[in-house]
Amino acid sequence: MRLPGNLVVIGAGLLSVVNCLFAEQWTQTDAPALPWWGVAISADGGQLAAVNSDGGIYTSTNSGRIWTQKDAPSNNWGCIASSADGWKLVAAGGYYGKGSIYTSADAGATWASNSAPIANWNSVASSADGNKLVAASSSSLYTSTNAGGWWTSNDAPVLGWMSVASSADGTKLVAAAANLLGGVYTSTNSGNSWAKVTTGLGVWRAVACSANGDVIASEYGPLSGPPTRIYVSTNGGVSWTSNNVTGFSIDQHSPWAAIACSADGSRLVAMDGYIQTSTNFGVTWQTNDLPNEYWNSVASSADGHRFVAVSITNLSGGGGEIRTLYSEPSPRLNAALSSTNVVLSWMTPSTNFILQQNSDLISTGWIGLTNSYVLNSTNLEQEIFLPTIGSGFYRLATP
Repeated sequence: MRLPGNLVVIGAGLLSVVNCLFAEQWTQTDAPALPWWGVAISADGGQLAAVNSDGGIYTSTNSGRIWTQKDAPSNNWGCIASSADGWKLVAAGGYYGKGSIYTSADAGATWASNSAPIANWNSVASSADGNKLVAASSSSLYTSTNAGGWWTSNDAPVLGWMSVASSADGTKLVAAAANLLGGVYTSTNSGNSWAKVTTGLGVWRAVACSANGDVIASEYGPLSGPPTRIYVSTNGGVSWTSNNVTGFSIDQHSPWAAIACSADGSRLVAMDGYIQTSTNFGVTWQTNDLPNEYWNSVASSADGHRFVAVSITNLSGGGGEIRTLYSEPSPRLNAALSSTNVVLSWMTPSTNFILQQNSDLISTGWIGLTNSYVLNSTNLEQEIFLPTIGSGFYRLATP
């Protein structure tokens, strides 16, 4: 495309075969058979972290192929969240007993406790930079603006909080309460105040939100009537749309257990006894090939082309497992003017892409650019700034 006011011409290309998400199968990793309760993933899908209630925290630096146990304190671990680069982690206890919140600034190598009270922590979420955190206990919501160094309670009502999610900048937060008077609540000021955005009685178990906080997906179990459904809002909770996906829980008293989405909110994954995925904001859903287990947590890379899921136990009573799903992404190359520069941007991909330049579209002389990419922490896109001098064609390509 030609940008007005300069001679730069931008093009996009992809040197790979793009596969459909559902053509791929979930792959079992080498993680030990343990009761896995929570999992987190970096924006590019390369750094993973998981917690189990036997007291262990494991991490992977190669998209889940190999897992390494970390030296973490015993804490009834139940949930974990990650910064966009996977370097900062926040994990909390709460399953099989109360626990504390710990943070790590070195990908799980060391852990620090903080001012958060001991409680039944059900969920934690992190901003892209890992500085703004939110945690949900059975009765309260707590937030931190300094990477977990200090935690503050706020005006959220005392409800059975089960799940929290955060926008990339940590300004917009979402929380779900599972008791009969609960619902979905949102905050637009990093948790200083909260507003209910759902009506009626029902059990809300899990929430996810896009990088900008506008797309919210939530799992709902009504008191009576239709079975469990997933609701999606594309305007920050002002209005909601349900779909035809229905719950098929192993335990009929336990609705969908977890949900996650890509940075733009278009690609979703939701789980309980089985796992379903969507590529169109939840309008339609696809059942995957995973076995029927007690799946409890799921996480998504920024582009939604790499998912990771963990289970507590299998149906025969054995240990749980960790599985991943990958489909090759085809990131869209965007261009915009910024002062005297052209800004090229693309969603952080879950595989390695390089930006190439050429003087025309005919020759084969594509050259990889050595300029440093910068992660935009508000939308999880990679950005590169180029001078608006001359003309050229650009494309994203696999090495």
